Amino acid sequence: FFSGDPHPGNILLLREDDGTPQIGLIDYGQVKILTKETRHLFAKLIIALDEDNKAEIVRLMKEAGMRTKNMDSDVIYLY
Repeated sequence: FFSGDPHPGNILLLREDDGTPQIGLIDYGQVKILTKETRHLFAKLIIALDEDNKAEIVRLMKEAGMRTKNMDSDVIYLY
């Protein structure tokens, strides 16, 4: 699952009866199930962002479906 609204108010830290930690998620208005391919694309994008690899960030954003009026690489990179 992927949440488009993951702020602290939508994530609860809980405990099972035996004390095991558990995460509780609420507000499913912006939750989607991602395909394996999309998850891999997002993982590659996170790595590219961490490495500040502008060319790869732009390529992956386009592959993910990002569109701008002029498809300017600088705009895509900064977005």
